[in-house]
Amino acid sequence: MQYTTFLAALLASGAVAAPSQRRYAESNVQVTLRSFLDIDVNVPFTDGKKEEKDVPGTFKTALLTLGAGVGKATQRCEALDRAGKPLIVERNGNIDRTFADAKKGEWKFINHMKEPVTAHVSKIVCDPAFQKIGAKDKEITVILNNSASESQTQTQFTDGTRREVKKSQDFPFKTVELNVGPFAEQQSLRCQVLDKSGNPIKLQRGANLDTTFGDGSKGAWTFVYPDQVVSEIVCDPLFVKAA
Repeated sequence: MQYTTFLAALLASGAVAAPSQRRYAESNVQVTLRSFLDIDVNVPFTDGKKEEKDVPGTFKTALLTLGAGVGKATQRCEALDRAGKPLIVERNGNIDRTFADAKKGEWKFINHMKEPVTAHVSKIVCDPAFQKIGAKDKEITVILNNSASESQTQTQFTDGTRREVKKSQDFPFKTVELNVGPFAEQQSLRCQVLDKSGNPIKLQRGANLDTTFGDGSKGAWTFVYPDQVVSEIVCDPLFVKAA
């Protein structure tokens, strides 16, 4: 009788969790967002399921806490901005668009200059299928294409450095496209293609005319004078778009 009374007192005090409470804690998935006023907002999620929850507010950090009984210890979540795009986070030098637990503390929201910021969050999404960024997210690729002749080349470039790649093929091309991975250092990188005489080829995309081309997630640039042979591709962090 005394033991029962003692156990009941412990349960009531919270020092010992009841079996159902303990199972919940072990399988708990929780995201904690901290505001610029250092006020925490805790958002619970269901283990093993993709869920998204509205959490409108302005926050500086995000922390994912997984209970010991969670099925996938590598589960990750992401915070979306007002436009529904993933916010970038950083922890101990690791930069990503999703964040994990790993018992290493909170992630800071950062801008494209890698500076800590107070971010406007609209939703939190947790999904067992999320993975940390890979090499493809940092790739920079220039694609030359001629749909008429079904000719295409893809050339990889190194982030943050000038590089010149000579092309040995004599195929004429009609378009060129730059794909900059979402986690490449220089999102504003520009490149140019040179003709057989070493002169920059004039390009157009929409109303933009230029001799250098960027990504901007707007697709390919068209050669103003089609079917030109490309002798060289140059990508340089110092290139800027035409005024």
